[in-house]
Amino acid sequence: MKVLGFTDSKTECECGKQGLKGVYVVETSEGEILNLGSSCVKKKWGLTQKQFTSKVKDGYNVNLSLANAEYEKSKSYISDNDNDKELELDSIRLRYNIEYKHLNRMYRAFYI
Repeated sequence: MKVLGFTDSKTECECGKQGLKGVYVVETSEGEILNLGSSCVKKKWGLTQKQFTSKVKDGYNVNLSLANAEYEKSKSYISDNDNDKELELDSIRLRYNIEYKHLNRMYRAFYI
């Protein structure tokens, strides 16, 4: 099982529970994509809260690493135009589902 991310565009778990703040998009070992609330993810795979949080962070950190690598290869990375950099970072953020606050850290880190 791999947690691909969280989305608030869906508010219903596959179990039928509605009115959630969002669902986790999970890929099973068979490649099936499921939209599940956090309780259902933990229940289905027998995870504790700590294990679940670790799975979510692992998936997120993979995306953050990929986003960093993509930005470092972009023309915007070496550009002097801050507007170009901001547009590129926003595009990457959306593609990899990275939170803006982390993207800011990534952005600052590139200027050290």
